[in-house]
Amino acid sequence: MDPSFQELIIHQITIQRGTDRMDHLDLSKFKIIQQEADLNRQIYNGALSAVLFLEDVRSGDRIEYAFTLRERTLR
Repeated sequence: MDPSFQELIIHQITIQRGTDRMDHLDLSKFKIIQQEADLNRQIYNGALSAVLFLEDVRSGDRIEYAFTLRERTLR
């Protein structure tokens, strides 16, 4: 995501285990990181990544998520 013209909106993060659905949307647990893959060549792209480590995910769980990546018009 490029924060200069994009906005990330997270709507839902759910773990479905059998018939149970557990809401895991906690925006305070997200970490925003900046990975510069070409830093060693002094190339910066400014892209950011939103990372969330889910706890208590088990084999057979289904992770569902919904998000919007909205682009702002540059003038």
